[in-house]
Amino acid sequence: PELKVLPVIEGSCQGEGDQDTFCDKLSADWEGCSAWLERFTSTYTTFARSALDLQKAELPIVFRGLYDTANVRIHESRAANLLLDLTRLSGDADLALIDGGSIRQDAFDVKPSSGVKLSALDLTEEFPFTNGVSVVEMTLLQVYGIMQQAIEDRHSRSVSASRLHVSGVSALYDDEGLRKLTWEGSCHVAGLVDRTSADKGVVGIPCGSSLWERRFGFSVDSATTKFAVAATSYQLFETKSNTILRMSGDVAEVRTLCAHCSGSDGMCDGTEPFSMFLQSEVVCIDGHPSNSYYEALFGKLAWTDCGLATFVPGGCWSRLADKPRQRIVRWRMQEQIPD
Repeated sequence: PELKVLPVIEGSCQGEGDQDTFCDKLSADWEGCSAWLERFTSTYTTFARSALDLQKAELPIVFRGLYDTANVRIHESRAANLLLDLTRLSGDADLALIDGGSIRQDAFDVKPSSGVKLSALDLTEEFPFTNGVSVVEMTLLQVYGIMQQAIEDRHSRSVSASRLHVSGVSALYDDEGLRKLTWEGSCHVAGLVDRTSADKGVVGIPCGSSLWERRFGFSVDSATTKFAVAATSYQLFETKSNTILRMSGDVAEVRTLCAHCSGSDGMCDGTEPFSMFLQSEVVCIDGHPSNSYYEALFGKLAWTDCGLATFVPGGCWSRLADKPRQRIVRWRMQEQIPD
């Protein structure tokens, strides 16, 4: 069959209610123009119009310089940092953790020094999936473990869909692993130089404070200091990988279910909560998962580096047992950016 390519200038096919306007503009006589235009209009309405509408919806976000999401599976970038900050702010969270595989536009675009406003289409193309953003509570110990795994991934693979991007904390590392974990909060967004002079924020820790250092350990109790962490729902609840981030999502979910099962709302209806990660029921005692749940997590991932000078019997998962329960709050895609 013969293939013909017809260049179309944007906006030239939309007349004032007269479908033949475009066909009348053609110098050559084309009998099939009206039928083609009908198919074009249907395709445009179905696939292109919504994208163009998003493109026209400018956001109050001006970006200058290199906008790079093409290399997010390799290293940090300013564009990825911006997206993580937006994720953290939209979820009213302390931290945001998103892997490079979740950022999808693969853009490599130098914006002028005067700056360009990003559009709703930019964010939609970066996050095209509909699994949305979730926010859960995590202890400092869990955040420490997640960052250690992220550094291991950086050392073991030059390109990785699991390359972690963060907002709210910064990590200094070397060939041996994590050297220092610093609480940044939202102070860098405000452009503060002396970050320790800022308000302490929701976790009660001044910006710029060290959370953990290799020489000194934790500056606060790692098992009771908690953060609200935003991540994609896929990372927290759906992926099959044995990562501390995924397993922490399961911990938050299971602890929430156990808390409900101990109440009078009849949520569990006489059945035990189900761990989606372990694919098994979980025994709850007094509104908390039993130690057997954390032992099962240790069986899946023998997490033993707890950032402490002393060995922890039962591994780091055991330090999460018998602590004040965590909460889980979820935002879906259509609700993730509050008005």
